[in-house]
Amino acid sequence: MTTQTMDTVYLDGSEYWTYAEPLYSLPGLPKFMAGSTANQRGYDATWSIVADKLFLVALAGTTYNSSERGLAMVFPGCSAPVFADWFCGTMAIQNGRIVQSPDFIHLFENQVTLTFSSGRVVSQEVLRRKYAPEALLDPILFRPISEIYELTDPVIALLVAAGVHRLGDLVQMSPTALMRIRGFDVLAMERIEEGLTIFGLKVGMALPGWSAGVKLYGAADA
Repeated sequence: MTTQTMDTVYLDGSEYWTYAEPLYSLPGLPKFMAGSTANQRGYDATWSIVADKLFLVALAGTTYNSSERGLAMVFPGCSAPVFADWFCGTMAIQNGRIVQSPDFIHLFENQVTLTFSSGRVVSQEVLRRKYAPEALLDPILFRPISEIYELTDPVIALLVAAGVHRLGDLVQMSPTALMRIRGFDVLAMERIEEGLTIFGLKVGMALPGWSAGVKLYGAADA
């Protein structure tokens, strides 16, 4: 498998990248031709978040059975920017230096995890990652969350979209932060807690050198 290209997102004058695909949830989205092994979805999208609203500002790619280019491939007759009012869910955006590259993805120094409802930001969390030699951390923390066999594929997809890829990413989150992920429920939390006990782990652990969260929006954790 090849590391996939990311969408570009602009927030507060800074450029970020995301593995989330807000365009994919658009009803009636046409099928794109895969651009390369590094771009299986077949397009590159550029987004901007202004006044807590998500906008699609540019689109590059080729669709089947259409000669249209740019935004016209998906939004004929519309000009940029297009308000992404169809998008509900969690999107992790990142920038800075790459500090880890697990499982064909890149984890960067800075991450902002945004939760959207009808294209509007309803909560936001910032993570600052620091490089830490693997020898200083329990190797179990670097295992992918897919090794928690109690988790279903949809729950794993929700966690990955929120920037949670390794057990270390998961255990440092508080139960309140996990429950803020759109689509997450009590059953998913119970399965996580049950699965982590096999590894001798639990949610809400402090992992110095892994990353630290700073709440910007929403209620403080209990």
